[in-house]
Amino acid sequence: MKDRGQALSVQVQKDERTKEQIARKAGYSRSAYYKHIRDPQLEYHILTKYGVVLGFDFSIQFPDMPKYAIAQDPEEMIYGKPTNMDDAYKVIDLWREKYIRLSDRHNVVVEKLNELLDPDRLQ
Repeated sequence: MKDRGQALSVQVQKDERTKEQIARKAGYSRSAYYKHIRDPQLEYHILTKYGVVLGFDFSIQFPDMPKYAIAQDPEEMIYGKPTNMDDAYKVIDLWREKYIRLSDRHNVVVEKLNELLDPDRLQ
C-alpha cells in the first residue's frame, strides 16, 4: 500500500508556494501539515482538500480513494488539464455522470411542477 502522507509531501514540494501557504489554503496549520505528511494512512478527505489547493487529483495514485470526496463546487472537481488520455477519459466520465445525474433530477422536478400546475388536479 502506498504512503498517502508521502504522496502529499511529494506534491507539495513540486509547488512553488510555501508549505504554510498550501496548508492554510487547505484549511490546516503548518504543524498539522507536518502531521499529515507523516501519516501513511492519511484520511482521503484531508488528501482531497490538499489536492484542490495543489491542482492535483490524488485518486490517480490511490484508485480506491473516493473521487472528490468533499468537493462540492464543480470548479473544485476538476484539478486542471488532464496529463494523459486515461486522465482525460476519467474527466469525460465524471462530467457525463454528473450530466446524467442532474438531468434526471431536473426531469423529476419538471414532472412535479407539471403535476402542481395541472388545472385538472384542482377540480
